[in-house]
Amino acid sequence: MTAGGKQRYVYAKTQQEALNKLKEEMAKAESGLLGEDAGTTVGEYLGWWMENVVRNDVSHRTYHNYLSQVRNHVLPALGKKKLRALRAICKKAGLYGIL
Repeated sequence: MTAGGKQRYVYAKTQQEALNKLKEEMAKAESGLLGEDAGTTVGEYLGWWMENVVRNDVSHRTYHNYLSQVRNHVLPALGKKKLRALRAICKKAGLYGIL
């Protein structure tokens, strides 16, 4: 599933290729790299990332602290921006090495 809640499909010629692609997609999902279609906003992506990546890696208290920080500080400023536009801005500003 992408950040927007859409299913992702992969195609392959053999079952082994399909399994390999599935493993790659699952690894991307676990690292938070899925869900970047053209219409995905920062808010949608952060919601997906918090629920599917962060929630499983930190304590309950830490998760809710992070969630509060995202809701109160990140979403008001960046939540409606398209994720791709934000990435382009960060790349242009040289922030990828920092983030």
